[in-house]
Amino acid sequence: MHEQRGDYEQAEPLLKRAVAINESRFGTNHPTTATLLANLGHVYSQLRRHQEAEAALTRSLAMHERSLGSSHPGAAFILRDLGLLSAQTNDLARAESLFQRGLSIIEAAEGRVKRLLETLG
Repeated sequence: MHEQRGDYEQAEPLLKRAVAINESRFGTNHPTTATLLANLGHVYSQLRRHQEAEAALTRSLAMHERSLGSSHPGAAFILRDLGLLSAQTNDLARAESLFQRGLSIIEAAEGRVKRLLETLG
């Protein structure tokens, strides 16, 4: 809730605690832990703590890919956040590459959904 209100200073310790609890309960490859880490990375990004944001988002992406696969649409949102972070730090070539990779995942997922709907329809 603090993150949604833009209260990033208060959101950080709560998210760090949530990540620690999830890691101890579910392990380091659980999708919920990956999502919490991505949220923490977003908070760090908003606080302009770019190295911490990069570390959290990169770790989140690795967890997400191990637990759900690299083509899962959730990975695209983490790639978007990494791309935004790269743009913030003026690494525009990397930002473009990350955005393109995320877009490819979304386009592939869209095609799978369309085929599924055609099969059902």
